Amino acid sequence: MTELHERPSKSVGILYIGPLKALINDQFERLKDLLTEGNIPVWHWHGDVPQAEKTKLMKNPSGVLQITPESLEGLLMNRPNAIPALFHDLRYVIIDEVHAFMGVDRGIQVLSELARIERMAGCAPRRVGLSATLSDYDAATAWLAAGTQQGVDVVSSPGVASFDCGWNISLFQTHRMKSRRSSFITHAKRTMTSSMRAHIAKKR
Repeated sequence: MTELHERPSKSVGILYIGPLKALINDQFERLKDLLTEGNIPVWHWHGDVPQAEKTKLMKNPSGVLQITPESLEGLLMNRPNAIPALFHDLRYVIIDEVHAFMGVDRGIQVLSELARIERMAGCAPRRVGLSATLSDYDAATAWLAAGTQQGVDVVSSPGVASFDCGWNISLFQTHRMKSRRSSFITHAKRTMTSSMRAHIAKKR
């Protein structure tokens, strides 16, 4: 987020892929409030989002886009000519609840979508996976790096073992909160902010 504030992207800069519309809706308002002072736009895109909001994004692609795999597929299929403008300066892809995509058809779909975005938009975003319930690090790192030649860094919140095995793709293990499920906003604001900043700064 600091990077987008200091060097605003010329397209969508962060693509957040979440498994559920409800999760995206919950985080959208939180993230929008969080980034207002930094002048970083936040968009969400799924079947319940008004067409007027989608049109605004298409006219001014910028900031953070939150989307489900199915809606991203629709965007790639129905608006292929818009993909370069939307994502040519894409810097990060954040995949929340990464364990939900491993070993299933939706996971194959997500990897296919990322490959197509990179090819169509000519971008090479850094991939970040998030999970609060991950146990198989090897499977997760292999999935996250699929289709690339990059290694995977595994970074944990305090109290969880971590290891470093690469430099361009990151897997963040977070604690599940007692009151609600762990989310991008929750750990970005509470448990992961310092470690993510330090880790990304080292890799620049």
